[in-house]
Amino acid sequence: MILDFVKLSPAENTTVLVTNYIHPCYYQSAAKDIMSYSHLNAEQVGFITEPQHKNSVIRLEMAGGEFCGNGVLAAGALSKYLGLTKGDVFKIESSGSDELLECHVKKLEDRVFSVKSTMPVDYKHKEYRLFTENMGIDGFLAEFKGITHFVFELKTNINEQLMEKLVKNLSRKISADAVGIIPYTRRNDYVFIKPCVYVQKTGSLALCSSGSWCLKGCNRSC
Repeated sequence: MILDFVKLSPAENTTVLVTNYIHPCYYQSAAKDIMSYSHLNAEQVGFITEPQHKNSVIRLEMAGGEFCGNGVLAAGALSKYLGLTKGDVFKIESSGSDELLECHVKKLEDRVFSVKSTMPVDYKHKEYRLFTENMGIDGFLAEFKGITHFVFELKTNINEQLMEKLVKNLSRKISADAVGIIPYTRRNDYVFIKPCVYVQKTGSLALCSSGSWCLKGCNRSC
């Protein structure tokens, strides 16, 4: 199988977007090869397809059928780079979302773009306790279509091995195309996060780039 692709880095979350059509039944096997260290060494993989809505520029299908915010930002930048739209504001489609997502894209320099996008707001949340290694962690589940995150305040240090155990343990306890854990810490007016996402269908595990959110309303990635 020959694939055309582009490798992007939205918020340092390495993303490969496959731009030629392949049948969805091959998404998982293709993504597994693409994410391997000996191949393209990506953290996640999306597939660009024809949009289903007349007002959409492009459609993004993530390998596990989940919604991915950084994948949407990457697809928005790609749309502008390929000249699929003349304007800086346009709409795209994504797996895991029933609504069109409005992207605001500004070219900063050659192959560098600033991208903002609306995100799905249809979600549920509830308090939840996740058990692992004889301990319970209290937080809450944020359930989106296609992905569920366990969000909790970090009280002690947590290493990558424990992060992996937590997210895989969560995937066995709930039904979702993809699961994530988002530990956070507070410093003055900011909340700092270090997400980890696991897609069971593809076996992909990604420790995403950190970020900080201002409690007063601003946001930025680190």
